[in-house]
Amino acid sequence: MGAMMRKITAALTIITGLFAASAAVGQSDQPPAPSPADTQLKSTLLANAWCSSAPDPDSGDTVQAHAQFSTDGSLEVTRTSGGAQISSQIMGWKVEGGQLLLQNGNSWQVFPLTAGKRADGKATVASNGSAWSAC
Repeated sequence: MGAMMRKITAALTIITGLFAASAAVGQSDQPPAPSPADTQLKSTLLANAWCSSAPDPDSGDTVQAHAQFSTDGSLEVTRTSGGAQISSQIMGWKVEGGQLLLQNGNSWQVFPLTAGKRADGKATVASNGSAWSAC
């Protein structure tokens, strides 16, 4: 009977291990589903290209910025002054907890974001004192 009990114990150990492994497969390393607010904010960012302008502190010329969010998680920001492109940058982006996160190397920088509309009905977003309007 001792040998039979060892075989049953070994079989139960294998079965228990299989159930634990299948439960672990069911668990996901994926982040939780986005909140409705995050989904809405992401949709707002994807719905338009975004434009902003501000004076260059050195030259006084107006610097215009154009930002395009893509569904693949990339964001391209192009800056122009006097009709000439002065910079272009591509970075990763995502929305979490009602905030915009931009990839800075291997880390993410948080930008609290508020969305609204101008008096003329154009969509706006603002963060850290910078305002953007739908182009």
